[in-house]
Amino acid sequence: MPNVIGITRNSSRKEKVEEILRNYDIGYVSTLNADDLYNRFRDEFNITSKDCKQNSWYKWSHAIVDSAIFLSEFGSYEDFDKFVDLFDYNVHTRMALPLLI
Repeated sequence: MPNVIGITRNSSRKEKVEEILRNYDIGYVSTLNADDLYNRFRDEFNITSKDCKQNSWYKWSHAIVDSAIFLSEFGSYEDFDKFVDLFDYNVHTRMALPLLI
């Protein structure tokens, strides 16, 4: 989705996304409504593509909120790291982690 979302290292869009997500504050982002975030992005970046679940901005907005909710379940980076290490048992468990996330 980078070509659609258009966030590059030094882009003004990247700075605006950081502002909207309060510098990627997981606690804050996990409380957002994904549809409201999508609408905020639509307004902020003048998105004119069709509103549908296949819309890249729609999917990205939901992924942002879902990821923040998932990460907020861990008390610290160390807790998350221990969780990930549990899946390093064999090739099958390694393949399961991305599916879970």
